[in-house]
Parts: sequence; C-alpha cells; structure tokens
Amino acid sequence: MAPPNSGAQTLTAADVLLLRQEAEAIDETITALKAQLVQLEDRQKAIQDKLSTLTFPVQTLPAEIFCHIFRATLSSTDPRKVNAMLLSITAVCQRWRRIAIADPNLWTTTCYFLQGRDHFDPVFSHFLERTQGLPITVHVDAREESWLPPPLFTSCRQWKEASLSLAGANAIKIGLGLDSASIDNILDLPHLTKLTLDLGFYMEYQEDQTFSNAPLLRDLAIGDAVLISGLGFPVHQLQKLTLLHTLSLSDLVALLPQLVVLEDLTLCDECDEGDVQSTQPPVEMPCLTTLRLSGYHSHTIMAYVLLPRLRNLELSDLDGVTAESDVLECLSRSSANVSSLSIADTEYSTFSTLLNSPAIGGALRDLTIGSLQMGPSDNAALVALFSRADFLPNIESLMFVPPPVASFSSFLHTFLDGLAQRVADASLRGLAHEIKLQRLLVQPSAPATSLRAEDLRAVRDLQQRLNIHGHVPDKY
Repeated sequence: MAPPNSGAQTLTAADVLLLRQEAEAIDETITALKAQLVQLEDRQKAIQDKLSTLTFPVQTLPAEIFCHIFRATLSSTDPRKVNAMLLSITAVCQRWRRIAIADPNLWTTTCYFLQGRDHFDPVFSHFLERTQGLPITVHVDAREESWLPPPLFTSCRQWKEASLSLAGANAIKIGLGLDSASIDNILDLPHLTKLTLDLGFYMEYQEDQTFSNAPLLRDLAIGDAVLISGLGFPVHQLQKLTLLHTLSLSDLVALLPQLVVLEDLTLCDECDEGDVQSTQPPVEMPCLTTLRLSGYHSHTIMAYVLLPRLRNLELSDLDGVTAESDVLECLSRSSANVSSLSIADTEYSTFSTLLNSPAIGGALRDLTIGSLQMGPSDNAALVALFSRADFLPNIESLMFVPPPVASFSSFLHTFLDGLAQRVADASLRGLAHEIKLQRLLVQPSAPATSLRAEDLRAVRDLQQRLNIHGHVPDKY
C-alpha cells in the first residue's frame, strides 16, 4: 500500500514564501476593489439623486417644504389611517424617507392598533422613538378588542391629545385593563390637554383616580359621566365637556357646581330625568358660552342652570313644551344674549316659538337650520314669518344644512320666498330693505343631498338682490 499523499508535490521553503506573498497581494487587491466598489456605489447614488431632480422637479424643493407638505397631508388624514400614511410617505424614495425620519414633529400623531390585552403595537413603539420625546396625539384602533392594554399607557407622559375609544368593541365588559401588577394606576399626564375616553356601557374600574394627575387637561369627551369622579379627572379646570352617551340628569346636575370654568358643554344622547329635586336653586355657570343639546330630554338640563354668558346654542329633537318651560325660561332667567342658534329635527311650531321669543329673536346674529317637521299649513306660515320686517331684525348669517332627502328643495324655497317677499314689500313702500343679512349659505350634510339647478339659481338670485355673500355648492 502506498503511503498517504505519496503523489503530493513537496513544497520547498522558497515556494511557501512565494505563495504567502501572492496571497497577501490578492488580499490587498480585494481590499482596494472593495473600497473602489464603495466609492462607485456612492457616486451612483449621487448621480441617481441628481437625475431624480431632473425627472421629478418636486425633488428640487428644500427639505423644509417637504416637511410642511407631509404635516398638511397627515392633518387631513383619518386618525386610524395615519400610520399607513406615514409608511407611504417613507416608501416613496430614499430622500423622502430621510426627510421624514429627521422631522420628529411628523411622528407626533399616531395610532395604536389593539390586538389583545397585553399586546404592544411594534409600529407604535417604532414611531414613538422618532418623536424624540415630543408631546404626541394618540388614537386607538379598537376593532373588536375590549381592553386598553397596559403597554399603551407607557407612552402617557408624552400624550398631548388622546382618543381612547372602545365603543365599537363587541364585548359585554370593556375597560382600561390597568392593574397594580402591570402599571401604576395613577397616570402621569403632564402634557395632556384633550382626552376622549369612550368605554361603552360597562367598565370595570376601581376608585383609583387614574386621570387625576393631568394639570393641563381642559377638554374632556367621555362616555359615562359617572367615570368623571371615579377616575379622578380634575373637573374644576375643564373648559370643554362632551358627554357621549345616555346619562342620568341627577348625576349631571350634581356635577355642575364643580364645573366652575366650563365654557362649552355638549350632551350627545338622551337624559334619564331621574330624581332631581325641582325645588333646588339653579346652578350658575358663569363662564359657559356654548351649549349643545341633541338628545331626548337633554334640554331639561336648562331648568337647573343659570347661563348669564351663553352666546351659542345648538338644539335638536326639541318639543314645544320643553322649549317654553325649560329653554326660554332659562334664557329669560339668565338674561342670556344668544347670538348664534342652530336648530334641527324640530317641529315648525317649536321653531316659530323660539324665534319669536324676545329671549332669542332680538339678539340673534347667526342662524343655522337643519330639517324641520312641517305640516300642510306650515309652509305658508313660514313664508309669512320670514317676510315680516320685524322678524330677526339683526340676523347677519343664515345657513341651511339640507338633509339627504328630495323634499329639501321645497323646504329651501319656503325660506327664500319669505325673504324675497320681505325685500319686495320694502320696495313697494319705496324703502330699502332693512335686512342686515351678510351671508346666505347652503352646506350639505351628506353627498346624497339633492339640490336642483333652479334651487341654485334661486339662492344666487336672492344673494344678488340682497347684495350679500354666500356659498352654494355647484353640484352634489
């Protein structure tokens, strides 16, 4: 048997030295080629950047302009789609990506996608790092989740505005998901100015004052008024309060004395009248200037308040009895000077009662009208009402918000006919009309609203006769 490697060539010491020198030379050549490759790649990228400015002139804009464009785009984007828009911006090209990532303000509006009680959204976490600690606006996309997970609240020190809504979750029990084992229940919210907390109809919580440490909170929208005290909101500093769901009138009346600087109050749903003592004196709200009441029985709250500074009033689904006994009585008792009124989903008789009242009609400057419930004889009465020279003598702005129904055309013409008759009556007397109207507007409430060409002509004709400004969409 032949010994191993018997056919192998024996290398002398000189051969080994030459091979090692050749290997070193090859290594040096590889290193030089790698360096040359990096230089060529950098040069290629620079050439592509220059060529892109020729192909796409928009790339010649400075980075600051791009930042303004990106921010404007995000400001008009649905909050639940902000993350997708941010990803789209950074995917256009390398330059856009570099500009976007370098601007921390661009990442201060983001959405947290819920996928389980203990789930942490990695995209949210990644975007949060790019804010460089700036205050943020955060929304949650609840989908079908029923808890706000503790990982969400680790960012709360940066919250400036937060919209935490689980109202669409298909669950019987929904809530914050906080407990002593996962996170301190009293959140530190040094920047929070605006909060929406809509946790549906049931929530497990403790009297833990979770939101008590929010020194800048001024604007609160909440689903259940009971949670206001239970979760420790600093009620005394609120300037705007929106109650989103059905509430107990007695709970609300008990809360009112604490709202010492409240300027804006909105009740979005019906009120359960509950057990409120009718003999108790009205609660004075010296700072309230705007009141929106849209739920059944929500107008009853006006029986329990004094509103000396009320200027803006929005009413819907109002009946005649409540209009007289609660609304007008409150305005008279408060000596309120309502200058802006919005009314919708109300019978014509109630509408007429309100606007003929000295408590409203004389001071009114801006009137917004939605749908009115009109009977067979109400059209003629409405024409006669608006044709009177002494009706709404100080009105400056009249806006119609047409519902998406075919009958709106005749409804609109009723008002136009009344105003046109008012102008004609003044002309017959040889006088200039005394209408102070400066704006006549039609603002559709939905794309399906039907407005015919002759309707548009009638509105524009009246605008010309009154020599006023206004807005009428060209088409729907």
